Amino acid sequence: MSSFRPFLVKLYWNGETCYVNGVVNYDESTLSTSFIMRYRMTYEQFVDEICKHIQIQKESSILNLLLYYSFQSISESSYLVSEESMNMLYFLAENELHFMAHIKVKWQTTFSLQQTSCMDLLRGFSGPFEVGVDHTTVMQENDHCESDGFEHSEGHMTIESEESEFPPSNDESENDDAVPESWDRYNFGVHQGFSQATFDLNVEAEELNDYGLPDFDEEEDMDIWNEDSNELRLGMYFNSKNDVIYAVRRWNVSCNREIYVADSKPSLWKARCKTAQPQRDSAPVINTPLCRWRVTASKRRNHHLWRITTWTSWIARRLAIEKIHGSWESNFEELPRYVEALKSSNDGTVVNWFHHPHSTQECAVFKFVFWAFGPCIKAFHLCQPIISVDGTHLKGPYKGKLLIDVSKNANNYILPVAYAIVDEETNESWSWFFQQFHQHVRNNSMGKLCVISDRHKGIVNVMENDEDWMEPKAYHRYCLRHIRSNFMINFKSVSLKKLCWAIGSTTQRRKYRFAKREIRGLNEEAWQYLNNIEKSKWTVVFDERRRRWGNLTTNISESLNNVLRGARLLPIKACIDFTFQRDVAQYVKHTEIATSCTTALPPRMVISRLQTNEDGGNDYTVEYRKKTCTCGKWQIYRFPCSHAIAVCHWRGDQPHDFVNYRFHTATYRAQYDGHFYPLSHSDHWREADWRIRGDTSRITVLRGRRRARRIHNEMDVHYPEERRTRLCGLCRQPGHTINRCPNRQQ
Repeated sequence: MSSFRPFLVKLYWNGETCYVNGVVNYDESTLSTSFIMRYRMTYEQFVDEICKHIQIQKESSILNLLLYYSFQSISESSYLVSEESMNMLYFLAENELHFMAHIKVKWQTTFSLQQTSCMDLLRGFSGPFEVGVDHTTVMQENDHCESDGFEHSEGHMTIESEESEFPPSNDESENDDAVPESWDRYNFGVHQGFSQATFDLNVEAEELNDYGLPDFDEEEDMDIWNEDSNELRLGMYFNSKNDVIYAVRRWNVSCNREIYVADSKPSLWKARCKTAQPQRDSAPVINTPLCRWRVTASKRRNHHLWRITTWTSWIARRLAIEKIHGSWESNFEELPRYVEALKSSNDGTVVNWFHHPHSTQECAVFKFVFWAFGPCIKAFHLCQPIISVDGTHLKGPYKGKLLIDVSKNANNYILPVAYAIVDEETNESWSWFFQQFHQHVRNNSMGKLCVISDRHKGIVNVMENDEDWMEPKAYHRYCLRHIRSNFMINFKSVSLKKLCWAIGSTTQRRKYRFAKREIRGLNEEAWQYLNNIEKSKWTVVFDERRRRWGNLTTNISESLNNVLRGARLLPIKACIDFTFQRDVAQYVKHTEIATSCTTALPPRMVISRLQTNEDGGNDYTVEYRKKTCTCGKWQIYRFPCSHAIAVCHWRGDQPHDFVNYRFHTATYRAQYDGHFYPLSHSDHWREADWRIRGDTSRITVLRGRRRARRIHNEMDVHYPEERRTRLCGLCRQPGHTINRCPNRQQ
């Protein structure tokens, strides 16, 4: 084992940070400190060291440690939670030149909420709130109370005021805060304030990680080979070629296999099963079944690590899938019976078809299918009136696209609403998908829906031409990340990239104008490009009537796509059943959390929303009765901002009374008070009076496995102003090339 190489650890806490292109950016309120890691620590020792440097009590704190690092010239992040993640930290320190560990530290103070109200919690954080009051304008209507240093004028109290950053509200009569009738039956166990019983704020269930909403775009963690484990996977990294050979041979011995080396080069190593070895001098092996197992490992160009790039074969994987789930042909044969069983077992479930024109009376030819499960439809009717739509490729031998429709539940988790499999993403397929959603899922009680998507021509066509989806019946907003991605195709600059995001995401006109001046100063052409896109479609500050509810991107639908990556390999019936089983599992878990929650707000809303910062320095006006603040966040998120919470603290009110009902625990319970029912055994399914087969023109005839990794786009491009250290290809040191390396043998 190599000797430990000390490295610097820099800690950040309190403020907001982001990690872009190998640089940590942070605001003025962020505190930081550093120390040198001189020896290998366990995870507990490392936490002790951090607590000592930021001066908090470990016994009464729960820490979240987010490591920022660069790998393969890509900025990445990963949580440090265990000894395994510490091994990754040490691996990076040993293999990355000039490594420095940047760690964002967040913590929660552990305490029991027994006999504690929401206001007690807020009073416990008096420091930040006092700061907030100093910079908050309080406006009260028809309230009379005494105060020190306040001027009273016609029922209003004012500290300081500035012109509102938002135009006067011209909302329609629809009321976002109107609570549905018969709501009291869902309020059992919810007390004024928080719980009268002990409740764990860390109820963020690990089982829900797949459906957790990402706060930022995350890259995959490095999958590093561990000598103590006999596991090998596609994409795993190794220190050297010898490690690859040793790991593969040990795995094959444990599996009672023989292998032969098919190719060995300085940067490439291939091995196959012994049964596939060409027979030269020796007699051929008789009656030995041919095994298609193979492995390929290669040395990465931009660093000295080796990685498994091929593991087994796609043919073997496809055969395994067919053995378990059946072929596409057999799936189509079973599909009519399966669908009828699914619909009869779960009331409200919708499955609709659009058949190919080549269909006959005896047998339909598949073209489109749409499905949505009854309990999920009911839960959606109590969600925020927003949907995120996206499409992704199927990965099996049948060419097609999977379309999904997603929203967020009262606990701010992803709620899958509807699915479809179509041949391609076209005007026809998207129009049909939205028509099915309108007829079978949409509910007028939700108000006017906001659709968030990329600018795919099929989706834009629906939103501009379909009477049921045109304004003012529905509203279309663009994903800000896709806007920025397209912007970066034409303007490759890190500064412009940041300003594009700032313009689209800010909630204040003042900050919008500042970012606009900055981008025009750098590149007038870049500003004209953004200015040609309708502002209400992609900027939060110009989002009329704040239809987005603060949702900037299509991350929720793309996150679900990632969860469903396994389903995209399956034949059609198995794919539908995969979504059914997955939704049932998540529905059960959310039901358990909602039932056990005894606070006025669901646990994730308490943890993620009731937060303040100590930035200060700006004056904002809070119109308490109108539920508005000139920072814009209260109106946009329908959740009190830090300034509004400060006013609640000053008045002695409960902040959750001013939270939109769609984020209440009562709503959360109502969303998950339904039931899924399992399907009976296939022997008991009724015979269907119709048949369906696949479209033979959609079957893939190409050999080999489809590319499963995402294709790099302009967001992965290196820009000239980004710092990049070029290393020698031989000794991996900076300052010279391989041709001038002193270690090179002449």
